[in-house]
Amino acid sequence: TNIESLWMPVASVDRLIGDKQPKLRVIVTNCCNAEQPGVSIKPLFAMSEGASYVNELSAAAYKKLFFDVSGKVMITSSKLGQLSWCGKEVGGMFTCDFIDVIDAVGQNKIEPNWEAVCKEAYNRTSGRVIPIREYPFRATQEPYYTVDLKSSKDNNDKKSDTRDTDNLFDALQTLVNKNLSVDERLGMIQD
Repeated sequence: TNIESLWMPVASVDRLIGDKQPKLRVIVTNCCNAEQPGVSIKPLFAMSEGASYVNELSAAAYKKLFFDVSGKVMITSSKLGQLSWCGKEVGGMFTCDFIDVIDAVGQNKIEPNWEAVCKEAYNRTSGRVIPIREYPFRATQEPYYTVDLKSSKDNNDKKSDTRDTDNLFDALQTLVNKNLSVDERLGMIQD
């Protein structure tokens, strides 16, 4: 939609998922990060052409990637001021690159850790040169990400207390919420 009041910031998605206190949350978005006239609705999931399967090698790699850590991974397709480019047949270029990287983890071509996954997705997407019709006749996009994880071995049955961080996050979200008046935002200073 191009109705900004209907947009949901990724930070809000993160908070909603975080409120459920999952062991690991991975949030991947393929969103433009530049103002433009009209924003089309993007699919939530890229559709795979083949059936899913897990063999002995990939099962161990995926277990290490998804089950042996706790924390948060967030990655999005474009830095501030950049568009997220799509191919007509394949969908979001970043999403395709990210899925290819996850597949490579299962094939033991990329180390099964989120820092390596995000770095490789960044390298693949930022390395593309996209031909466009306007000057300079080419564009690029650079994903950005944050990885904040603990090994399950280091974190056995320990639950981190994120209330202070969540309260600060909520306060900052309110402070920058342009749907609220300046007076409303200033009124929350005491909180």
